Amino acid sequence: MTTAKKIIHVNKSIIGMNVKDGGNRPVFTIKQGSKPVVYCRSWWPVEDVSIRGVQSDKPLSCGARAWIEVVGPIMVMNAMSYKEALVSVEAAKPTPGEDPCTLIY
Repeated sequence: MTTAKKIIHVNKSIIGMNVKDGGNRPVFTIKQGSKPVVYCRSWWPVEDVSIRGVQSDKPLSCGARAWIEVVGPIMVMNAMSYKEALVSVEAAKPTPGEDPCTLIY
């Protein structure tokens, strides 16, 4: 199975919102090609992955100047869209029997 490169960075704006109102919105942003952007509170590599940290004078389109590039599958905790992330002030509590993790290739 071929896996696309994922770009992961910490969203400074969401951190600011959390500091301002005591929220617990997910601060990790995961971009993978043309797929929808995923926000999460935690992520980790699953198998053989290539991980590279990047700091650049040429920021990403979102303004990030430092990020992590990952090639390979990762697991994310509480994956959600930007809209869901903005209103997710409290820590997500999984429904009993529900797995809050999502595998992203």
